[in-house]
Amino acid sequence: GSSMNLIVDDKSKVNWVIWKKIMKLWLKQNIYIEGREWPYKDIKSRIICEEFIDTNGEDLKDFKIFCFNGEPKLIQVDGNRFTNHQRVYYDPDWNHQPFQYGDYNTTYRAEKPMCLKKMIEISRDLSKPFPFSRIDFYSVENRVIFGEITFYPDSGFAAFEPDEYDIIVGNMLNLPKIKLH
Repeated sequence: GSSMNLIVDDKSKVNWVIWKKIMKLWLKQNIYIEGREWPYKDIKSRIICEEFIDTNGEDLKDFKIFCFNGEPKLIQVDGNRFTNHQRVYYDPDWNHQPFQYGDYNTTYRAEKPMCLKKMIEISRDLSKPFPFSRIDFYSVENRVIFGEITFYPDSGFAAFEPDEYDIIVGNMLNLPKIKLH
């Protein structure tokens, strides 16, 4: 799923009756039908529980590394996820990129994480088998925490702004050649 989260930092404050109903609805959703992402077509829905990442009240930034044929090319940083969601893009040398993908605040900037080099190394290794993948991380107290791998950010439906970045980013992708019979 996407944006199906229950953030729990105090179990005693959770209304489990309501949340069990919400989770049952989540389990009935067919992610394949919503985004046409074929790898999800026959996957049985499940609820996954992950350890709470405590940031002592600081914003937990999400670092999403776009890899093309095993090479990290772009880094998306999401901040203020649950208040005023903002997003910005950098290249692997931490140069700001002048585009947006989706509808987010374009003035947002993020500090370069101290463990960026490690994130890039890991993303390079994990992305090697794929023409495209996005490898997501968190950085907490200079520690790299793996988030997920995705092959279809925003199900491919978000738009680049300005438009010419559809071509610029699209040219980073080299799809394998297949023989047609």
